[in-house]
Amino acid sequence: MQVWNQFKNADGVWDEDGIDNFFKELGVNSETDIVAILASKYMNAASMGEYSEQEFMNGCESLGVSNLKEWHAVALPRLRKELDNPEEFLALYKYLHGFAAEKGFKNVDVDTAIALWELMLSKNCKFINEWFAFLKSDKSELQVITKDTWEMFYDLTD
Repeated sequence: MQVWNQFKNADGVWDEDGIDNFFKELGVNSETDIVAILASKYMNAASMGEYSEQEFMNGCESLGVSNLKEWHAVALPRLRKELDNPEEFLALYKYLHGFAAEKGFKNVDVDTAIALWELMLSKNCKFINEWFAFLKSDKSELQVITKDTWEMFYDLTD
């Protein structure tokens, strides 16, 4: 597929640069726009910063697109609309923990979790800054965020 070949690296995968360039083509900032994470969920991407060709093809098939024009005209509006659906947003939030964990690990480091919580929940969580301050303080012994902690925190913000 032409889109895949346009952004793959010498190892035949999309690394952070390839992913970033793909989303830039679509007018999406992959670091600050949740739609990039939702697209990764459709790909069933295993981890942040790398897409395999199979993952990308899965996403294209799931979204019914095959080129950049269709990604822009079909996939992006659909993904943006889905973000307004509370059930879809929760499913994305749950997916994100595994996606954000380093390869071979089950948990997410605190700094990564804070960045993702800021992106996903800062508009709806009134106490998020206090939570971040606690996590960064000497009082917190947390070095990683488990899946249980990740999901329970969402329940507190709901």
